[in-house]
Amino acid sequence: MWILLTAFALVTTWLVQNLEKDLSTSPQMSDHISDYTLHHFQSVQMNEQGYLKSRLMAEKMVHYLQAKTELTTPAMVFYQQQQPVWVIQAERGEISNDDNEIWLLGQTHWQRYTPNQLKELEIITRDVRLQRDTQYAETASATQIINAYGETHSVGMRVFIPQEKIELLSQVRGNYVLH
Repeated sequence: MWILLTAFALVTTWLVQNLEKDLSTSPQMSDHISDYTLHHFQSVQMNEQGYLKSRLMAEKMVHYLQAKTELTTPAMVFYQQQQPVWVIQAERGEISNDDNEIWLLGQTHWQRYTPNQLKELEIITRDVRLQRDTQYAETASATQIINAYGETHSVGMRVFIPQEKIELLSQVRGNYVLH
């Protein structure tokens, strides 16, 4: 009888120790396992007056508990006076855990529209970091800006969307034609 109780106690101790090991390693593994996936994802942000401020869309969104959220073919639209002003598309993207920073990764294509929805400006670059609350974007990559008057090239760019201000950081050169 004592042998049976001792064996039972040893087996129970062994099971508890193995269970503790499994539980202690599962949070590390959960970083790499998604907790949900959305297809045709869309998120909107409103301004203080209740008007549309921005819209983030993606073909697919994969959310991870302790890591950044991944986006497939994201598009970001910024609005002013209820009209789309900037449309930014990328190959892929990531969102920070607090939803404030968005990384538009791979080739990133920007289009700026006038109030009557004519394309005014086009920007082609890569790997853009965007702060959603302040609508500030930056990249250290080569940038090409195209408008009706010509092209401008630079390395690195900062965009202050509400102020409609673009700063080109280095190696700036351009070709312009007067109409």
